[in-house]
Amino acid sequence: MKKKKSNAGIFVLVLTVGILAFAGVFYYAYTVSSQIERPFVHERRQAAERMYRETVGIDIERNYPTTPRALMELYAITVHFLYGDFIAVDSMFMEIIEFQRMLFSTQLRQLNSAQQQFNALVEHLELLAEAEARILRPEVEEITRGYIDERSALVQVRHRFAHHDSLYRLYHLVMDDNDMWRINSWVEADENFNAINGAGE
Repeated sequence: MKKKKSNAGIFVLVLTVGILAFAGVFYYAYTVSSQIERPFVHERRQAAERMYRETVGIDIERNYPTTPRALMELYAITVHFLYGDFIAVDSMFMEIIEFQRMLFSTQLRQLNSAQQQFNALVEHLELLAEAEARILRPEVEEITRGYIDERSALVQVRHRFAHHDSLYRLYHLVMDDNDMWRINSWVEADENFNAINGAGE
């Protein structure tokens, strides 16, 4: 009889220790995970993770866009990613910027460093926040191939915003020495895609 009681006591003790150990592990995991830098806004995490896979997650050397439209569609994802309130930490902004710059021509990359581009992004995001506007995914409207020569293209892009008027831009694409399309510059335009100034980036 004593043996049964002893066995029952050991079982209860083991069970109690097991529960406490599990609770300890759970608490530790929760505490550590709460301190980990979370790269995406929680409410938009699934969409952000999808866009991450479609940009930084691809092997850009093997899957570089082969047409002006494919290039601009990929660029559109990066713009939406940067400006669409998906990212929660600066390091992720920089990672997307570095990826985006691989789509730029050497000339365009030389105009601003990645850090300067990040600083400009922060200013733009602050202005959008003040206006309570959030950018939606840009739409590639029309592409004119060879408007200067066979190695160039002009792309009409409409940048749509939630709670704000659309922004229209003309993007100038060029083919580099390796026959790869690159974004070379852009200018602001009106809704009919007539250039309204000469300010490109």
